Amino acid sequence: MHIKVLTSIIAVLLLCSCFPEDTPLPPYEADASVQQLQIPMATYDDVLNEYTYKHYFYLDLKTGTMQQAERASWDLGFETSAEGYRIILNTANYMQATNLGPVPFDTTLTEAGVKNLTYEFDDPSGAWERSAIGEWWDPTKAEATGDVYVINRGYGPSANLLGYMKVMFESVNETSFRFRYASLDGSFSQTTTITKDPLYNFSFFSLDSGEKVQVQPPKTDWDISFSYFSYRYPDGFPYWLSGVLNNRYQVKAAFVQDTTILFEELTLADTSQVEFTTDLDEIGFQWKAYLFGPPARYVTYSYKSYFVRDTEGYYYKLRFLDFYNDQGIRGFPTMEYVRL
Repeated sequence: MHIKVLTSIIAVLLLCSCFPEDTPLPPYEADASVQQLQIPMATYDDVLNEYTYKHYFYLDLKTGTMQQAERASWDLGFETSAEGYRIILNTANYMQATNLGPVPFDTTLTEAGVKNLTYEFDDPSGAWERSAIGEWWDPTKAEATGDVYVINRGYGPSANLLGYMKVMFESVNETSFRFRYASLDGSFSQTTTITKDPLYNFSFFSLDSGEKVQVQPPKTDWDISFSYFSYRYPDGFPYWLSGVLNNRYQVKAAFVQDTTILFEELTLADTSQVEFTTDLDEIGFQWKAYLFGPPARYVTYSYKSYFVRDTEGYYYKLRFLDFYNDQGIRGFPTMEYVRL
């Protein structure tokens, strides 16, 4: 018995000696450098004679690079995954929709007849169950409801009214959506197909040009965006806000509830003590507030800190230091962030 055990031990030792030695990996070192970035959200508008918000800005936290897109360039966004069927509205334009049900698409409508209907906009959290278009498609039956939607396109960057249109979404498959749209009276009626591209979160469409347009960067190339968006307060009051929305793809964020912890003291270990969420507006707008004065002004709460997990799984801490540029013009938030 002892000879067999000894033989087994020798065999294991000989076998282990055949493997190469492990090469130790260098320990991960957090990037302790503090990055500061000012986002030029506001642009001077010659019509309004004031600064307004005309662009989206998409930031990649890892590289610190930003890409921008025209806020008024699109109306509808179509989910691009093979099984995706969801549709979003451009809430930066205060765009809303109401569902008329399965009425004939050729039914003539008037602006006077639709302007007092109850409209909804997409919830800024990104929750699908609170989207304005909602369940136009039944995945279990692979068929559309045939409902007709009236779209209130909202306002352009110069506060110009964009008007109403009606839309019916007809079908979706792994590669494309098919839908109809027209003016309320049925003029300019079009049926179109928009293709999916899984490199992006959405395929975007302009009701003005009748074409697919490029808005967001590829979904792996950005983490958070800065823009206008629509918001409904708990009492039901709707509002238009400027702030931060997260990328739907892989990004999570968390507000650090304990505001007594200094930003400088937050570490990677602290990320395990907070609750991360996929809500797009977890950072949102509440890092600042408008005070009616006098003097009326925005204040920035630099003691409020946030954690973000980016599309690659890295963790960051961030906060906002100001909402004004050096000339005292609002709409130029300065953000400070550090990779943990």
